[in-house]
Amino acid sequence: MGRSFYMYNTHWLVVFKMSPGTYPLRLQKAYRYSSRETGGIYQRNIMDPFAYLSVLTSIVLALGIMRLLSGVGRLLQNRHQVRIYWVHLLWTLNVFLFLVLNWWILFQWSSQHEWSFFLFLFVLLSPTVAYLLTVLLMPDPFEDGLDLKEDFFDNHRWFFTLAAFLPIIDAMDTLLKGWGHFIAQGPLYIITIVLLFALNVVAISIHRERFHVFFAIFFLVYILAFIAINLRVLGQQLDRYLPGIYCK
Repeated sequence: MGRSFYMYNTHWLVVFKMSPGTYPLRLQKAYRYSSRETGGIYQRNIMDPFAYLSVLTSIVLALGIMRLLSGVGRLLQNRHQVRIYWVHLLWTLNVFLFLVLNWWILFQWSSQHEWSFFLFLFVLLSPTVAYLLTVLLMPDPFEDGLDLKEDFFDNHRWFFTLAAFLPIIDAMDTLLKGWGHFIAQGPLYIITIVLLFALNVVAISIHRERFHVFFAIFFLVYILAFIAINLRVLGQQLDRYLPGIYCK
């Protein structure tokens, strides 16, 4: 530990503006050592606003991912007592990918230096909606004889009502950056936003299984294409946004 331990403590002592002469002798040595390492200018490591605020957002996203993974684990354990429905599993995969992407793209906000409470709530909104989707997908507890097809269609109105908010949130996020920024995304962005919103609205009102099969497959293809085109490198500047996920 040695030097690194004492250097860590000198960060706090400097934050409280204590004179180096008031430190214990060993901390004074550590202070002098760290000053030499930075060219005579002592640099403090203080958490920036993004690092602080992203903690809560990451917790919400992690809770959603954990619920899905634990739900799949319980499905495997109770596979003889639960009737599995493949469209339900496909939406489970879709929401899982959406949560992971939301976490990945959260890094794009690291360049934002000034935060208001309402901006923070806005960034937290999409992860919160996505977490609620996981609650509707994975009932707790699993009852013996549970039919996931029946459960899916019992909850599909609430599920797709929440999902319909995600493209709206994304459009609001883009508009907040200015009308010019919104137009600069091009017609494909606007078409995607409108299409996903419309598909969710249709999914709310329709019970036809063929449509839900189509929508689940369509969304999976769409999200995989988005990953392949835009998200190969962390921090890469994106020109197109996935609805419900924000980029700076």
